[in-house]
Amino acid sequence: MVLRLFCLGSAVVDFLAPVRDGQPFFSEIMKNTGGSFKVSLEDIAQMELWLDKSDVRSFIGGNAANVLRVFSKLGGEADFSGRVGQDTLGAYFEAELKKSGITPCLKVAEDERTGCCIIWLRDNNEKIFCAHHRASKRLKEAVVAWRQMPLSDWLLIEGYWLESRFMVVSKAVKAAYAMGMKVALMLSCPQIVGTYKPVIYSLLPFISVLFGTEREFASLGRNSLQKVKLAVLMKGEKGIEVWRRGKSFQFPVFFSENKLCVANAANAFIGGFLYEYMKDGNMVRAVSTGEKCALSVRPEVIYNGG
Repeated sequence: MVLRLFCLGSAVVDFLAPVRDGQPFFSEIMKNTGGSFKVSLEDIAQMELWLDKSDVRSFIGGNAANVLRVFSKLGGEADFSGRVGQDTLGAYFEAELKKSGITPCLKVAEDERTGCCIIWLRDNNEKIFCAHHRASKRLKEAVVAWRQMPLSDWLLIEGYWLESRFMVVSKAVKAAYAMGMKVALMLSCPQIVGTYKPVIYSLLPFISVLFGTEREFASLGRNSLQKVKLAVLMKGEKGIEVWRRGKSFQFPVFFSENKLCVANAANAFIGGFLYEYMKDGNMVRAVSTGEKCALSVRPEVIYNGG
C-alpha cells in the first residue's frame, strides 16, 4: 500500500552563508548569535545582494518541505501546497520538490518574491537566522489545491499557516476530516501558538496527531494533551513524550547525538514518524522509525538540505 500525504506548507529557500566583518547588519547579526532577528523586505533584499555566491549553499527550507523529503525518501507519496514568487527562487523550489519525489501544487504570485531564510554561520558553527516569508506569507484559500487534497490519506499542516490565514486552516482541517482523511498539525513558534490558541483548541477534535516542542505545548497549555488523540512532544536531548488517550509514554533520548541542528532532526523525526504511523497507527514503531531518521541527519547533509 502506497501512503500519500498532502501538505500545506511555507515555501522558503534557505541560504547558508558565513558571517564576515563589514557586511550589512554585521553588528545586529553578532548580537543575535544563536537566535534570530526580524528583518524587513528591504533588509532581506539587501542581504541577498551582499551574499558571495561562491560561499553560499542553498536548499529548499520550511519545516513542512523537510518533513516531506524524509517521508518521500522512505517510499511515501507527497504533495506540497504553497505559494512562491515568479522568480528564480520559486523555480528552484519547485525543481527541488520534484527532485525529492514530491508533487508541487504551487500558486505563483506575480507581484511578490519567493520567501527566503539566510542562515548566517559563524566560525564556531553558531547560527543566526534572518527570514522573510514574502509570497508564502499571504496564504489565501485559492492557494490550497483543493482538488488534489482528497487523493491523499492524510493532511499535514505547518503551523505558520495559522499566522497567515487561520480561517483557511480551519476550513482545510474540517474538509479533510469530513472526507475521512486523518489530520496532523505541526505547531510552529510559541508566539504563534499563543496568539491562535483558541483556533487550535477548536480544531483539536479533528486532529489525529499534534507535533510540537516543549515550549510550543507550554504556550498551548498542558491540558491540550488530554484533548487531542495523539500528542507528540519533541524535547530535544530529553527525548520524546507521547500522550495517547490521556496517558503519557516516555521514549529515550536520541537528539543528543545530533546537537548541531535539532530543528532538522525534529523535521526528520516527524517525516519518519508519520510514514510509519500512517500504516497501522503503531506508536512504538512510529517513534522508532522517527528516531532512526533523526539520527541520520548529519551536519554535512544539513547544510545541503538533508
